[in-house]
Amino acid sequence: MHSQIGECFQRVQAWVTKQGYSPRTLTIGVTNMVDGQLSSYDCCVQVPEQVQSGSDGIAIKELPGGRCAVVSIEKDPSIIGDSIGRFYREYVPQNHIEIDGTRLVYEIYYEKTMEYCVPVLSICSST
Repeated sequence: MHSQIGECFQRVQAWVTKQGYSPRTLTIGVTNMVDGQLSSYDCCVQVPEQVQSGSDGIAIKELPGGRCAVVSIEKDPSIIGDSIGRFYREYVPQNHIEIDGTRLVYEIYYEKTMEYCVPVLSICSST
C-alpha cells in the first residue's frame, strides 16, 4: 500500500512539473473512510491558483478546511498506524474531542514527519 501511495504522489508531482510548475512543498493525503475502513486515498500536492483544470487522470480540487486536531508523527511506517490508533483510543476520549465525521481526514507530509489532521466539532474542557 505504501509503495502505491508513493507512486501516486510521484505521478501527481510529475504532472504538475509537466504543466510547467514546480510542485509546492505541501503534499497532502486525503483519506476517505467508510465504516471505519479506508475506502480510498487521494494524493494531492499544492498547485498555483492559475492551475484551474487537470488532465491525464489528474483532477484539480479545492480542499475544504476547518478546525482540526493535529497529530505530528515521524514518517516511519512501523509507528504511524499505532500512533493514529492511540490518538483515537486514548487522546480523543481523554480530551473530550468530538470528531466531525462529515469532513475528510488529511495527512500532510514533510520530509521527516507527517501531520495527521482530524476534523473536530468541539474540544470540551474537562471540569
